Order: sequence, then C-alpha cells, then structure tokens
Amino acid sequence: MESRPYQNRIRLKYKFLSFFYDLVELFFSNPVTNPRRGLARQIPNDDLLILDVCFGTGNNTLLIAKNNDRNRIVGIDLSMDMLRVARRKLLKLGLSNVTPLQMDAIHMHFKDESFDAATSAFGLHEMECRVMKSILKEMNRVLKRDGKLYLVDYQIQDTAMKRFLFRAYLLLTSPPHVKDFLNYDWDAIMKECGFRIDRIESYRISQIICASRYQ
Repeated sequence: MESRPYQNRIRLKYKFLSFFYDLVELFFSNPVTNPRRGLARQIPNDDLLILDVCFGTGNNTLLIAKNNDRNRIVGIDLSMDMLRVARRKLLKLGLSNVTPLQMDAIHMHFKDESFDAATSAFGLHEMECRVMKSILKEMNRVLKRDGKLYLVDYQIQDTAMKRFLFRAYLLLTSPPHVKDFLNYDWDAIMKECGFRIDRIESYRISQIICASRYQ
C-alpha cells in the first residue's frame, strides 16, 4: 500500500510520544493565544456530527465536547497508543459524546456526506503533501455539502529570531518536509481538495484555516 511508510512512521513516533505528548500543552497555557481554544470557539453547540482527524490524545475534542453537549464527535487516529491515553481522559471526564476509533484517514470507513463538520490539529505537517491532500479529499468526501472544515497547524513566525527558533524546533521534532509545509499555498491546496477558505486566524506558532466544502 502506498501509504504504508507514512502509517509505520506515525505509529512508531507516537508510540513513544504518547507517554509525554500532553506536556506540550503547557506551551499553550494562555487561553487567548491557545489555538485549541480558538478552534473550540468556532464550533456551535448544535446537533452536529463532527469528525476529528489525527485525534491523538483528544486535546482538540475534549475542549469542544466539554462545552458542547449537543455535539457528537468521532475521533480517528492511526496510533493506538495515543488513543489509549485519550480513552483514559474521556473516562475520567465522563464524556459520552466522543467516540475514538483507530483508522487510517486516507481510507475512512464512513459513508459519503456523513459529517456536519471536520477538524484536525497539528497532524497535517507530519504528512508529505500527497498524503495530506489524500486525507483532505477524504475529509471532503465524508463532509456534507457546505460542511465546515477547521485545520489547526504551524505557521511561520513574525520576527527573524522567532522564525529561527521555530524552524530549529520543527527540524528537531518533525519530518524533513515540514520546511515545505510552512510555505504551502493553502488557497490552491484547499481548492484542489474541494474546499473554499472562509478565513484564517493566527494564534501562537499556529493558525486556524476555516473552510467550507463546495464540491
């Protein structure tokens, strides 16, 4: 299978990172500049079925689910180790409106137009561009017409020193193609994958791309 190297790399990396991944959340302690909180504010507390791709330990979904009891959220991830951490957190919080599943986002086991909205945070930069586009096209397929897409991931910093430190951090923690990721033409990529960008919001070392499915 074409995606096998991607699958194996992700499973191995997050088998190790699952033990301390949530410590990174300390970097986003400021609620104003925290992109996960910014994402949670985008989602209304309506009767929505939401897909979270690259679910990880559930940090995106937990914020949404705690505030929005009318949302139902399905989170998918390749890493069973990350999902185990997420399930423990869900059990501790008593959240019943979240369903974590192990699944490859390139080949989702969902029917066309199943979800009202889809989210993904800090996962796309891990993928080569062709894999990322395949996943975005799958997200398009499972979203309803005019469904909403919210992507959270890294963006280039605004000063030379910040850019230098940030790039050094990414080169140490991320695959080599991350340097290309920071310079993607998101308008072109989203259009190719069937989405229209509605707006982009900036947060600490990151941005939220808010988009709608149009085809």
